[in-house]
Amino acid sequence: MTVSEHGGDGIQLDHCYEDPRISDCLMTYNKGVGLNLLGCHDIVVSSNQFEENQDAVHCIDGFNICMTGNCVDDHLGEGVVIENTYGSVLSGNMIEECNGTAVVLDRDCYGITISANVIAHNGAGIDLRDAHGCAVSANTLTILKTNALRIGPNSGRITVTGNNISNSYVGENTVKRRVDDLAAAGITLDGTSELAIVGNSFASVSPSRRRTHRQPKQTNRLLIKRPDRRLQRTQPPQRLSHHQPVDFNANGERQLDHNQTIVRRYETQVAMVLCNVRFEQCQPLD
Repeated sequence: MTVSEHGGDGIQLDHCYEDPRISDCLMTYNKGVGLNLLGCHDIVVSSNQFEENQDAVHCIDGFNICMTGNCVDDHLGEGVVIENTYGSVLSGNMIEECNGTAVVLDRDCYGITISANVIAHNGAGIDLRDAHGCAVSANTLTILKTNALRIGPNSGRITVTGNNISNSYVGENTVKRRVDDLAAAGITLDGTSELAIVGNSFASVSPSRRRTHRQPKQTNRLLIKRPDRRLQRTQPPQRLSHHQPVDFNANGERQLDHNQTIVRRYETQVAMVLCNVRFEQCQPLD
């Protein structure tokens, strides 16, 4: 089915409780959401194409969405927005050139896996605004203008592993993009806790300028922003051989340099572990 150029949503499913399936459809140039899923259960969204709607897909107040093998391109707002939904998987999708964020989890999401997607050249990559017990793994996150991945203060218990976060470098000191299109962001941890960040590759990326207040030439950073509450350590950081613990400045911010590949920071009821993180072409901090 093809649904194009409507003043509202392309397809809206309103409280379809039993096994809705949307596959092999084309949803383009709709003023609302390409596919709007409201209160649906056990959903399959597979092998569809979404082009230049306002947002591509919404799944609101639902259960168990399985979204695989879709092509999402050129949206005016966000790509995939999931709210108040659990037990879901986004895998094998291509999400490119959304003006907003490619994937948003908000309003009490939990138990969701975002894996093996290509997320390219969007306003931002993945934003976990209010999500717990989720995994972000094996995604390719390239030339994203602000945050490749942001984990906000209302999110926690997140595993981030095996992602490739990079710019448009193609070897031989060459990048594909024009000089006015070189932005490529990293990961921002904004007042969050209880994370495992393991085995990710960061190549020629930098955090959003609004987060770091640094010049964009300083690249390859993982930014940790301390919560507003005063943190008290129950025990000092454990110093591993050749690695340094994280320190925070007066603004509650600290960036990792290329020598810090294993970090443990102990706070009240919180242990944050970052290990086996690969950094390339890093510059030393001032």
